[in-house]
Amino acid sequence: MTKHMVAWRNLVQRSAARKLHYHPRPALMLAYVRAPEHAIRSTQEAPSRIAAFGARAFLAGALGLVAVSAITGSDTTVAGTRALTAVVWAFARLGVMLFFARGDQRAAIATGWAAGLLPYLVGVTLGLRAVAFFISAIYTDAALTGVGIDRERSHSLVVRAFGAQGIVVGALWAARAIIAAVVMLGASF
Repeated sequence: MTKHMVAWRNLVQRSAARKLHYHPRPALMLAYVRAPEHAIRSTQEAPSRIAAFGARAFLAGALGLVAVSAITGSDTTVAGTRALTAVVWAFARLGVMLFFARGDQRAAIATGWAAGLLPYLVGVTLGLRAVAFFISAIYTDAALTGVGIDRERSHSLVVRAFGAQGIVVGALWAARAIIAAVVMLGASF
């Protein structure tokens, strides 16, 4: 098992470890969907419950992407690679936020990050994953504020983490388009 998979498993286990049995409490989850910043502050156990649910929702969305690809006849290897890439990007965003965090804020940032993964539950197609990315940025910002990170710091962390991913992905797509254009133009001469 890779180091990242062990870290992911430990995060999910730690986030739910405060209770022996994980019960998602649908009312709390619905409140989080409606008003994330307030719901995550509602009780002492709310942050860990919402973070555990967010991490599980992210995994369910990744598995859903592979399942929808298999059902629609798409290449499941490509879908599996996309799901794995989403996991890597999620950890990269966490890494960026932790890099810019103060030492005493690391646990709160990890909790807010995991809670912000909830929108990926519906990311079972590439278009829905793109929408989930933007909504996840909003939820992550609200969750970070809800777990005690001041609003300006929360905005800064989210912009750096999600912005870095946006810039890298945009640059890769631009490079891909340029290479395709050069190949097409070269073939026409």
